[in-house]
Amino acid sequence: MFRSFRWRIQLWHTLILVVVVSTFAGVLYWNARIGRQREFDNELLSAAQVLSAAVSNLPPHELAGGETRSFRGQPPRDAGRGARQETTDARRRLTERGRLPPEPGRGDAERRPPPKPSERILAELALPETLKRRPGPPGSHAWFAVWRGDGQPLKQSSVPPNAAVHAAAGLGEGEYVFRRNGERRWVSLAGPHGSVIDVGRSIEPEQRQLDQLFWQLVAVGAGVMLIGLVGGFVLSRNVVQPLVEMSATAAAISATNLSRRIDTANFDRELQSLAATLNGMFQRLEAAFERQSRFTADASHELRTPLTVIITHLEYAARREGMPAEDRETLDACLRAARRMKSLIEGLLLLARVDAGSFPISRQPCDLAAIVEECVELLRPLADTAGVALKLDLPSCEVEGDPAWLAQIVINLLSNALRYNRPGGEVAVTVAGADGDATLTMSDTGVGIPPVDQPHLFQRFYRVDKARSRDEGGNGLGLAITKSLVELHGGEITFTSETGQGTTFVVRLPTSAVSERAI
Repeated sequence: MFRSFRWRIQLWHTLILVVVVSTFAGVLYWNARIGRQREFDNELLSAAQVLSAAVSNLPPHELAGGETRSFRGQPPRDAGRGARQETTDARRRLTERGRLPPEPGRGDAERRPPPKPSERILAELALPETLKRRPGPPGSHAWFAVWRGDGQPLKQSSVPPNAAVHAAAGLGEGEYVFRRNGERRWVSLAGPHGSVIDVGRSIEPEQRQLDQLFWQLVAVGAGVMLIGLVGGFVLSRNVVQPLVEMSATAAAISATNLSRRIDTANFDRELQSLAATLNGMFQRLEAAFERQSRFTADASHELRTPLTVIITHLEYAARREGMPAEDRETLDACLRAARRMKSLIEGLLLLARVDAGSFPISRQPCDLAAIVEECVELLRPLADTAGVALKLDLPSCEVEGDPAWLAQIVINLLSNALRYNRPGGEVAVTVAGADGDATLTMSDTGVGIPPVDQPHLFQRFYRVDKARSRDEGGNGLGLAITKSLVELHGGEITFTSETGQGTTFVVRLPTSAVSERAI
């Protein structure tokens, strides 16, 4: 996969997309987190400053704490009030014992002293309504605490445990510090005269919102990633598609079809140059192949006539009576060599015509089983001489093709099966039709084909060493001609072989009409 140009494009696109989406989502989440925390802190600080402004109206000695002392040698403001309070208490006790009558015209409410200004300020001391009404689960509401300079609480709301530990010592008035304990966050503000104001609230609602934002970003990022991956897949396919078309065109070019060219109409400018270079190479290849085919065909045609004359004269000379035995053996050897050369030239001429595209075949309905049976009867004497049994299974099966060249296919395969079989062996020939194809199967029990030679079996002039030599006949063109004839009929030929066990050839031909073509 990693050697694939398309997959490398896809992986790089995915990596870049992951980095971009992750960076964007991370920056967005971080900014939202910092912004929400800043807003939260400003809210707490504003509330603490409001409380600080309120407690600044209290007397300094109430904020500073410690023992009460006079200022500028004057007695405390509450000294006289304390004496009056003692007189009032003594009169109340005597009245309760019945020694003094109640004061006329004064009830209990009238006897109650009016609240002091500091008590009224402390009673009215509270958080801003906007902070108190902040929605949230139980335990997440805002709280506050006002501490005197000596560390004693002056007023506090329902403070969560361990939350009112302020750290404003050493800060100047108006300075503040933020603290956090688990999911609770508060601000400690240094107030007037050494006082400290703590205002805090649970950050659970904000954290829950941030968690929701995180998963929303994950979902959106996953969606963007999915869309990007699909887009990257389409993009990489479009980038590689011209290369695939070039490869398909090059693969379609063969010895029988050299006219194919790469269509550059839809190619980008960067690939048009490569396609033009390949088309030029195909053009030169076609021209060279045509010259070679023409030369082979011309040479074969020119050699066939003199060879025919030589064979005719040798046959005529061999029929003379009274010829010495040595001369007759010489004539027979020359005649065999001439016939072998003629067979070779005929095969070369046939293949040259196929390669040149000047080998038309006539197609007509014919019974493949009848053709096979006729060829078997023709070669039965050869089978009897070799001691090979023929096993036939030939149900009627109609195909469209040239009967003469179909017979040539059968003769080539059957002669090989007989020639390279062993005495007492067997050749099984079957014909069957199924799924729109006619199948000819020919199996022998001969020497088989070594695995190293099997990829080259249909090459021209190729012989399997030891198994197929010139002394046993053949010129190495039989299977090449057979393959060309099968392909001319729109079929295919395959084989399986095992050394010492035999070989099986399978020819598949279409049973339906195929468009006539001259190759």
